[in-house]
Amino acid sequence: MERTRRNLTLDYAGSYSNEIFGLSSTFSLGGQLYNDFSTGTSGFGEDFAGPGAKLLQSGAITSASEANSTVTSGGFFLQEVIGLSDRLFVTLGLRVDGHSTFGQDFGLESYPKASFSYVISDEDFYPEGLGTMKLRGAFGESGKAPGLFDAARTWS
Repeated sequence: MERTRRNLTLDYAGSYSNEIFGLSSTFSLGGQLYNDFSTGTSGFGEDFAGPGAKLLQSGAITSASEANSTVTSGGFFLQEVIGLSDRLFVTLGLRVDGHSTFGQDFGLESYPKASFSYVISDEDFYPEGLGTMKLRGAFGESGKAPGLFDAARTWS
C-alpha cells in the first residue's frame, strides 16, 4: 500500500486604522487558500502457487485499487468599522468563498454582514451606578463547505 498526502494552507489578514475629528475607521481585509491532495494505491493477493516470492501478480486471486482526491477552497473578506466619538460603531463586511466541492456550475458564494453598537452608559443621562451598557444589533450570513463528493451526482 502506498499513500501520498499534501496539505497547503495560506492565510493573510491585515488592517489599517485612522481617526479624524472623533470619527474612527478601521479597514480590514484578508484571504485564505487551502488545498488538500491525496492519492493512494493498494493491492491484495492470495492462493499463491508456491513458497517462492509472493508477488501480487503470482496470486490466484488478486485485486488492486487506486484512490485520488483533491479539495481546494479559498476566500477573502473585507470589513469596515466606523466609530463616532468612541460610542457609536457601525460595521459592514463581506466574505466571499469558493470551494471545489461546490460543483462546476456553481461560482462563488458571498456572505454579507452588518452590525452596530452604541455604548449608552457613556452618555451623561445614564445613571453611574448601573455599570456599563451597550445596545447591539447585527445581521449576517454564513455557510458551511459541502462534503468531498456532494457535488457528484450518483443517481439519475
